[in-house]
Amino acid sequence: AANPQISADPRTMEDGGAKLKALRVRMRDPKLQQGLPLDAYIIPTDDAHQSEYVSECDKRRQFISEFTGSAGTAVVTRDGAFLWTDGRYHLQASEQLSREWTLMKSGNKGVPTMIDWLCKELSPEARVGVDPMLLSDELYTKYEKALEEAGRVLVPVRVNLVDVVWAEFGRPLPSNDPIVSLPLQYTGVGWQEKVRGVREKMAEEKAEALVLTSLEETAWLFNLRGSDVPMNPVFFSYALVTSKAALLFVDGERL
Repeated sequence: AANPQISADPRTMEDGGAKLKALRVRMRDPKLQQGLPLDAYIIPTDDAHQSEYVSECDKRRQFISEFTGSAGTAVVTRDGAFLWTDGRYHLQASEQLSREWTLMKSGNKGVPTMIDWLCKELSPEARVGVDPMLLSDELYTKYEKALEEAGRVLVPVRVNLVDVVWAEFGRPLPSNDPIVSLPLQYTGVGWQEKVRGVREKMAEEKAEALVLTSLEETAWLFNLRGSDVPMNPVFFSYALVTSKAALLFVDGERL
């Protein structure tokens, strides 16, 4: 019998089926996976910085599913498409998902978690792809262990397959607005002094290097602001702090 807590909406959305078809073509392309085709592909909500809010060009899950809620994970298999989201968005998702999608109502009785579903429903030795840049190390390790114990394989796909498809549908470009330096009257402390403070903490922890991936952290440390994410004064960047260097990895033309 069908589970009443798992529902598929009968309505269609423009381009929904075409996007899924295009993604499945990429899932079967061994050149993009550097190996065998994929049986499933995970599309998280997060960006490469684990940001609470993401830019328009990073809304991959929204693009592939048309679901605009701020939380949820999509999984596309060879013959199905599934979206997990919590109770805040069950009604919204049921209205936005096309008939190709199955809504998995997280938190409801009888609804498995995404990883439990993958372990149970996919065939043994199935290959599950994901862009490793979009998962925290902790979450990636958790998924990898669970799938391995179930006889499945988590495959780190370095080329984001949704991005490949999205390019054909007009993916928004990332912001190219200038990155601005805040004067001392607003920051209170110069970036050099902040770096010295970070190094002191690193010495206490006997750390030789500190890698910063959070956009808020790099913006704060170097007293810089941007507009790469709507309503957030941050910019795409990474940083590396050692005892002798403080490196900011960013598009230099924007400074």
